Amino acid sequence: MTGTPIHLPDLAAEVRRNLVKHYGDDMKAACLKAAEDLSTECARAGFFARVVKGTFWIDNPDPENYTEWDPDDFKSQLAMDRAMHEPLHYWVEVIRNNRVLILDIAASQFNGELDGIIMPDIVCAAYSDALAERYHKAQVRRKRREDSVPALANK
Repeated sequence: MTGTPIHLPDLAAEVRRNLVKHYGDDMKAACLKAAEDLSTECARAGFFARVVKGTFWIDNPDPENYTEWDPDDFKSQLAMDRAMHEPLHYWVEVIRNNRVLILDIAASQFNGELDGIIMPDIVCAAYSDALAERYHKAQVRRKRREDSVPALANK
């Protein structure tokens, strides 16, 4: 790739700005669309990027988010409580400098449910970073790569 190197947080911020117009600044329930759009833009910029399905640990679930839940849909109250603390979430994994990074533009939707931390609008962190402790990967949803050159990690 030629030209000015792409700065991942800048690319993510541009994608987020476009999505906020439709979903609002809190990005509530927009994580799948956000991850898909972000993955596409990362791939266009020459990065290896993929959408990841997982959960995000929250400390104080907002009861209003669960008014339609039926306890009979769960094996136990404990299972329901755990599900409330670990809502489904999607983000993007990007390889940069031979490290796998979390790139997430929708984690701020959980800010009212976290103790002692405020998630930034743009999360760009390695899984070893403290900020990443809340992310739990379930599966990789899709791989995206604009070309097959493995040297994409040097962005």
